[in-house]
Amino acid sequence: MNKAEILDNNDWIETNINDFAQRVKGIIRDSYPPLRCLACERPVHDSGLVTPNPNYRPRFSHSTPPENGEFCPLSAETRRFSGFSGNDSTATTEQARTRRAQFMAFDSLCKAWIVCRSLRGGKGKLDQKSFIRLVRTADSFGIWRYSYLPEWGIPLLLMLMDNHPTPNGKSAFFYCLKKDRARRDVEW
Repeated sequence: MNKAEILDNNDWIETNINDFAQRVKGIIRDSYPPLRCLACERPVHDSGLVTPNPNYRPRFSHSTPPENGEFCPLSAETRRFSGFSGNDSTATTEQARTRRAQFMAFDSLCKAWIVCRSLRGGKGKLDQKSFIRLVRTADSFGIWRYSYLPEWGIPLLLMLMDNHPTPNGKSAFFYCLKKDRARRDVEW
């Protein structure tokens, strides 16, 4: 995962791996501030900040994986994003920033919220805080780097970012992206 929350003066603040690396530079690992997952709020740790392998991308990982891999959409054990395997995620950092900035424009954000709210069951089923959490989780997953992702697909992808409660509130469900084996790209 690209982002996590760090405990700073009794507040949980979002951070990315590069900012975290700067923050802990020169500090022994035992003194690092606590980190938690944006999605499930379980403890996470940094991985690969100091590695001789130039091909290893530093990231945050769950300290102990959830018993059920589907509990957290950012878990390495989840199957929700299996449709992405083998797809192009080579957008440059600038392209990813541009795609995210376009999505965060008020009109696009409103359209996405309406689609997500509708998929959750309509009016009153998706509040602003929950929608922001979906976007923050998507940031941590890094969806903006997928160069083939059309704008209309972003709200659908956001729905992969959470466990959604059933109307009676006694259980939850999640969406899963499936890939048509006959095709190389993701089937929307």
